[in-house]
Amino acid sequence: MTFENHTPFPAIAWPNTCKEGKTHTSIVVRVKYLFETLDESGLWSLKLAKEQEELFDEDKFYENNIKASVLYESDYVTYKPSGDLILNAYAHEKEEQSSWTCGVELLREEHGSFHKLLAQKVRVYAERKWHWWLHGWNLYQNSKSKKVALRYENAYGGYSLNPKREEDGELEYLAHYKANPVGKGIIHKALRKGEGEFPAHQIEAFDEKITSINSKNSPQGFGFIHRSWSPRLEMVGTADDKWLKEKWPILPDDFDEAFNNAAHPNLRLKKGSYFQAGDLIIMNKMLKGKEEQGFCVPSFYFKADNNQSHKSSEFFLDIDTIVVEIRGDDMEKNCVYISYRKRVETK
Repeated sequence: MTFENHTPFPAIAWPNTCKEGKTHTSIVVRVKYLFETLDESGLWSLKLAKEQEELFDEDKFYENNIKASVLYESDYVTYKPSGDLILNAYAHEKEEQSSWTCGVELLREEHGSFHKLLAQKVRVYAERKWHWWLHGWNLYQNSKSKKVALRYENAYGGYSLNPKREEDGELEYLAHYKANPVGKGIIHKALRKGEGEFPAHQIEAFDEKITSINSKNSPQGFGFIHRSWSPRLEMVGTADDKWLKEKWPILPDDFDEAFNNAAHPNLRLKKGSYFQAGDLIIMNKMLKGKEEQGFCVPSFYFKADNNQSHKSSEFFLDIDTIVVEIRGDDMEKNCVYISYRKRVETK
């Protein structure tokens, strides 16, 4: 296979095999945009970055710590059955508050009006704890903040270790939240002895307010969900001894290609749908200044020529991943990565 990239953007193509045993070629191109100017309505214009950078050839974690949440997932994904919207961001408030709401929406203009395709709205809190008081556990919060990191470390989840085993230098997990093992709020009953305090999560769904220390909340976020977390991990399928003996390295028969989608369920387009030029992404209280700021997906597409067995065909790549990097207070340091991808069968 020969791949020629006639663009100034990082791109790659590689052969791969699906679970049915068919051979495909996957093509990925990624474009980096910078925020240029903000108009009075809060809409940013984007410009191409001079330095486009290389593709992410592996997962990148916060603080380069593999025990932290994923900052950027590898670009080497063969196929996504729908579009992923990712935001690496903070929740911002003008004045210090104990809690406030923030979120993002994806709008598309159809027949002269905008329709909401995606929405994620959460409530964020300054640091808070579960504290034993009189005859029960209560949420205790005496802090305020203007800025909360929208990372899965601050969402519901985490784990509980047996303190006796820890003293002996061993690890025994009493509880482990598979949907978000890096979060906080999980407290095993064996540790609740009517004393002390435990950290409580700082991000929760707008309509899913925590009620007690026994409440189980779904992890809420805007970043990448690690492929080893639930429910992504279960989508791998049945990778047992029979599979190893009879089918490996081809994927299991019950492999679900939705495994390749890494965004929060609220930030994934429906199956078979991808982003389009002109789609409007509106962020609420995720940037300093105006409460609502946004940008439009640029009118930028990639066309590929596929030559096989003396036959040629042309096709456009799908816009399947948008990563909005807005952790910096200085907008010159922020950016948007947009990935274009297509998988074609090799005959």
